Amino acid sequence: MKGLSEAKDIKKKYAGYPLLDLGKFIFACLIPLLHIPFGDSRVLFLLQQYVSRLGVPFFFAVSGFFLCQSVAKRGRLSAYTRYSKRIAQLLLVWMVVYSPVFYLQLKDNSITWRHIIFLTPGYLWYLAALLVAAVPFCFIKNRKVLYICGGILYIMGTLLGGSYSWLTGGWPSYEAVFISTRNGVFFGLPLLCLGEIIFKEISMKDKFTRKKNWMGLLCSVIVLFAEITFVQNHARGEDCSLYLMMPVFIYFLGKILLQGDIQISKECSKYLRGTSTAIYVMQYGIILVGTRVLALFIINQVLIGIMTLLMVIVCPCVLYYVVSKTKLSTVIF
Repeated sequence: MKGLSEAKDIKKKYAGYPLLDLGKFIFACLIPLLHIPFGDSRVLFLLQQYVSRLGVPFFFAVSGFFLCQSVAKRGRLSAYTRYSKRIAQLLLVWMVVYSPVFYLQLKDNSITWRHIIFLTPGYLWYLAALLVAAVPFCFIKNRKVLYICGGILYIMGTLLGGSYSWLTGGWPSYEAVFISTRNGVFFGLPLLCLGEIIFKEISMKDKFTRKKNWMGLLCSVIVLFAEITFVQNHARGEDCSLYLMMPVFIYFLGKILLQGDIQISKECSKYLRGTSTAIYVMQYGIILVGTRVLALFIINQVLIGIMTLLMVIVCPCVLYYVVSKTKLSTVIF
């Protein structure tokens, strides 16, 4: 009885998916590299395109993983209501925070109302995409139909979007209205579905061994990096966010992280989750202000970029730590 009691105490002490939380934090630190101007640095360019680009698809899949759990636990309507309220609140709060900047950008025509509606500025488009993707994800009962539609949408978005527009001619009539396929329909929904597929396979104790998953990850990395290299050699200046091999890589990465057996306390895991969100929502403001202030004192663009990245990581981590025990944390993060 004592051993059983101790085992239960240990289970309560440690988080359920510690490597997912750690993965989210690492990618949250890497994604700002895509948004910070570093000047002409080949090393940073490679890091941006080959590593940082993996972050947003990973976040979509993780969202699908947990939303699937919520649907199974609470039912479709309750899970959707709970999830959409949380995401909508986060989006609204930070849209209000950045509204003075958006107003000035609208005034000088650097953005339009189409950007506000269809490709939310301030790097907040991910939240808007989740709100769109969550509707079919939660309410289409036939999951085979959903997965097939999701796969078709992802392939369409990839081939007709920025990554392969040089090959297919793009989708001018669509982009004239919706700007980009990097949204909840072509990007978000398919990857939410991928997160659910990972959840179901892990729940069934996985048909693949860890060795096979590692082999799958290695092979997918090689092919994905080859695809990125191929695309980058052709799509100069385009928005290269979607790649055909990306879901395969995320699939194996997600399974490996879920199979990890390291132990992280619930407090630490919660902190990693919270700071991941804080880094995401705060990066726009820190980059906007930080790069301009640093430019007054520093000439080297790479150094400005590195210092800005440090601020993007450190400031949200400190702020979240300060407010984590208050109700404010549930509002802004």
